[in-house]
Amino acid sequence: MKQRYTKDVLLFAAGKGLVGLVFFGYLAASAHLLAKEDFSLFQSLMGLHGIVMMIGLPLNISAMHLVAAAADTHRRATLGAVLRLAFICALIVAGTLLVLTPFLTARLHAQTVRPVLCLAALAPVNILLVVFHGGLQGRNRYGAFSSARIVEAAIVCSAGVALMLAGMRVAGALGGYLVGMTVLCFYFGARRDLYDTGGSAGAVRHEMRVLIRPLLVSGVLLVISNLPMLIARARLPPGAASDYATLFVLRYGVLVFAEAVAWPLYTRIVAGEEEPGMLRTGLRLVALLGIAFIALGLLQPAVLFRLVFGEAFATAAAHMTGYGVFMLLYMLAMVMLYCRAARGNLSSWAIVLPVIVIAGLLVIPDISPDRIIAAQSLASAVCLGAATFGGRRA
Repeated sequence: MKQRYTKDVLLFAAGKGLVGLVFFGYLAASAHLLAKEDFSLFQSLMGLHGIVMMIGLPLNISAMHLVAAAADTHRRATLGAVLRLAFICALIVAGTLLVLTPFLTARLHAQTVRPVLCLAALAPVNILLVVFHGGLQGRNRYGAFSSARIVEAAIVCSAGVALMLAGMRVAGALGGYLVGMTVLCFYFGARRDLYDTGGSAGAVRHEMRVLIRPLLVSGVLLVISNLPMLIARARLPPGAASDYATLFVLRYGVLVFAEAVAWPLYTRIVAGEEEPGMLRTGLRLVALLGIAFIALGLLQPAVLFRLVFGEAFATAAAHMTGYGVFMLLYMLAMVMLYCRAARGNLSSWAIVLPVIVIAGLLVIPDISPDRIIAAQSLASAVCLGAATFGGRRA
């Protein structure tokens, strides 16, 4: 029993690490294949996708939590019930994005509606896909989960590069994600050993009150991480917005490992399989990741930016150390928040105050990449402090 959490983390981290490497290569290729302005738009739409996934990722957490808590004989029916809810949410999201397409096209300074239409197709597919992922995570089948993510990443990269080379630009970059996620959705949809849509939803209804905590955690984390990218695109000059978009890409290099620490911790606690020292181990791992990110920023990162993204993106290196501080605080807060949520002891301040801090970026004058990063660091520190010292139920 003592080694099961470590094994989960290693399997998850190995798969997520390889997936992160493939996606990082894909984003680096996108930076070379797209103009700097197009790359900024691409990352802004990915930031918007992250905000939309405030619906999808909580469903992922719901599937993960409910399947982990359910008896073996009820897990298929439980996942099926979450999938039914996810399908309804996917339809609502698709319709909303279609209605908002003209507004988003204008606000994000896109030249055509095609990138926003691609996002409108991508978001509902991803909502369904992350529920299937949650089902695998809830069963602690991290090997199968990692394998599926690797296949998805390979398809995304191949399809996206082909579409961009065909001249589809930002729509092609998003289209790669759409192709890869759609293929995996159809694959999981054919796996009837994972779910049963005709089963009873009684277990889901019984647990819905408990799900409020992980839903709030995933929501506030998405706001801190993704909303600033949209604000940067809307409020910063094009060059500064592109610099922030480049930093936004770099977060994938560490966040995949932070998730590999936080999610198995959550499912083990919910399933009643908590091991001694799990939390300390998780915090140490993410602290090492954050420190490594900061150290890289203190060296000569401009060379890295030139090699990976191209000469036009080298100016983003000036902000990398500050972004590393944000990532360190953010990952520590992620682990503590999910631990608190799993144990049912989450402070309300961990949810309210960080959102207020990030919302302030919408109104403060003279915004800059450094001010955006400082706000993200402050919001993450508030989360960390509230999760560490706060014990009141949310």
